[in-house]
Amino acid sequence: MKMEAIKNDREQQQIDVSRTDAARESDTVNLENALEVMTMKNSYVVSPFRAQTNSTAETIDVLSKRKKLSAENHSSSSSFTTTATTTTSTIATTATSPTKSPSRLSMSRTNEDRNRQQQQEQKQKQNKIQQQTLNTTTTTNTFVEKSNVTAIVLAGGIGESNPLTRNRAISALNIAGSFRLIDFCINSCLKAELGKVFVLTQYNSRSLNNHVTMTFSKNSTMGKATTEVCVLPMAVTPHRAEWPKGSAAAVRAHIEAESFDVTIERGVSGGNNQDAQKEAYLLCSGEQLHKVDFNEMLKKHNESGAEITMLVKSGRVKCAELEKTDLHTQSNHLKVGLCEVTMKQGNNDSEKDLVKRLHEKPHFSNIFKELVDNDARHSYHVSTGNYIISAQCMKELLVLNPPRERGEYFEFGEHVINTAIERGMKVVAHKYDGFWSPIRSFNEWFQQNLEMARGGPSADMISYGADQQIVSRSRYLPPAKFIGFARVEKSLLLDGCVVRSGEHGSFIESSIIGPTTQIGENVRLKNTIIVGSPEVCAQTFVGNNTELENVCLDSGASVGRDVVIKASSRTDIPEELKDMIEVVDGIVCVLKDVKIPDGTRFF
Repeated sequence: MKMEAIKNDREQQQIDVSRTDAARESDTVNLENALEVMTMKNSYVVSPFRAQTNSTAETIDVLSKRKKLSAENHSSSSSFTTTATTTTSTIATTATSPTKSPSRLSMSRTNEDRNRQQQQEQKQKQNKIQQQTLNTTTTTNTFVEKSNVTAIVLAGGIGESNPLTRNRAISALNIAGSFRLIDFCINSCLKAELGKVFVLTQYNSRSLNNHVTMTFSKNSTMGKATTEVCVLPMAVTPHRAEWPKGSAAAVRAHIEAESFDVTIERGVSGGNNQDAQKEAYLLCSGEQLHKVDFNEMLKKHNESGAEITMLVKSGRVKCAELEKTDLHTQSNHLKVGLCEVTMKQGNNDSEKDLVKRLHEKPHFSNIFKELVDNDARHSYHVSTGNYIISAQCMKELLVLNPPRERGEYFEFGEHVINTAIERGMKVVAHKYDGFWSPIRSFNEWFQQNLEMARGGPSADMISYGADQQIVSRSRYLPPAKFIGFARVEKSLLLDGCVVRSGEHGSFIESSIIGPTTQIGENVRLKNTIIVGSPEVCAQTFVGNNTELENVCLDSGASVGRDVVIKASSRTDIPEELKDMIEVVDGIVCVLKDVKIPDGTRFF
């Protein structure tokens, strides 16, 4: 009985041991399954985009731990409790920190993720830099209101062999008897309602200064205009002992002297001024005949986002045609510049109207002619010398880093524009299809005046429409008067003139008779310009039986009786007429305040 009891006890112990082993193994498996689930959850929380990869790596670690745990359990059943406790703590630690002891696969994946994250950060930095650049460009090309545009009228200097400029500047020359040349440019600025207009004068400026001040001051007929016109004569200062040479040098001198009392000047001298980014200069020449709409030019400047906008003639240049105009000289040079402008290529408008180069007064060599006529990518246009330049661009080109030293010849067309192109600034061409003509020589002035009298293309400059009215200095003179018979064709007679007939009557053809001019009996005038005088007390006289052809009488000049003066190829001047007349381009000019004696013959 005892033996059977002992045998039954042993069998019962073996059954208990086997049940304990099975339970132990089941508990171990359950704990391992819980470990795997917790590992996957922790992996997903750390990086949701790497859940499957990290779960696989942690599963490999769990399997290796499972084998180790089973070996320990079979080695000693008595240490089950201690082993289970140790295993539980190990599992809990692993579940809490699943990446504490990463595998090679986990480390490889982590490095890849780190590299990918660095690339994303670098890309974000690049996008941020590009956005800042775009914002800076947008700010630089901020929309410029017309009230924030300051017009600078360059009044000009010495004419090209022009006897009329000995006592006055080119811009002060009379046009059509009633106007001054500078009136046309200033009127265009006033019609555009720009912020301010500054007239820069230097050479023989007394007459010009008086005319601008008396015509466009607030107390004049233009006093109701919203735009203020100021005269800025050049002067030698303690910081500048020489006269500026060239248009750009003159503007730079006034900027440095703080002559322009507007925010644009403070922006140029004040560094990073945000107001300066919304300002611009309009540089325009006072030696031209035109009626440019500067608002259209400003619109092109804003739409294109340009830093410099140039006014050019719309027609593409053909060398054969250009050589026949007055813009071509006998030395085979041009009097103006030619802009090399990109044409539209397919559907791409971004490169259209960009100025690639300005050829200032080029020589018409055969190579240059071939380039101009046959260039398929660019068209060539005449530059008018009128520019809109942003304040920041002006600051860089004229003040901060000028390409030429003080005292040297410094021009916008010859130096500033090409420097801007070389520095990568955006220069755009605005094409103008209206009338435009430079007045620099005596012959150009003479011919354009006669064209106005004859009704030629320049006659539109003095048309009488309300929208085309040109305002100039008001004169209070009596009306023109005809005494007897006189024949007048294609001519202009100004206020205060008196024309007498005589026995045969007087004949006036293709001529301009200035204010307060007295025309005698039996007078023949053809292609003649008499400047006259704006005051009744200073009358101009043309004596009886006098014949003039291709002649100009400057202000205060008079001609006696029985005088015959006709222009011809003759260049020698008699001794008695020296210091009285000059012959320029086949035109006889009677100098200011000179009186030609009776009976003079020159033809």
